[in-house]
Amino acid sequence: MDLEEIVKGYDTGSEYLIAEPEELDDIASGRSKAIEVRGFVDLDAVAPIFFDKTYYLGPRGEQYSKTYGLLERALTESGSIFNL
Repeated sequence: MDLEEIVKGYDTGSEYLIAEPEELDDIASGRSKAIEVRGFVDLDAVAPIFFDKTYYLGPRGEQYSKTYGLLERALTESGSIFNL
């Protein structure tokens, strides 16, 4: 899937409202686009109930894809997830 195909929105139950990138900037102006990783835990140490919702994390732009790829590989190989 290409980055251009990914949208953000909200499921109201009867329809899915799509938010345009410009609208997101208005909603959350001044928010950082950086993520602070506070620590790592073993995947087996997390109760399945915490996986009720799925969140996707990925690089924003080509300049971050190598860094993100290294983080993803390290997490996969160690069987860990990170705590935000």
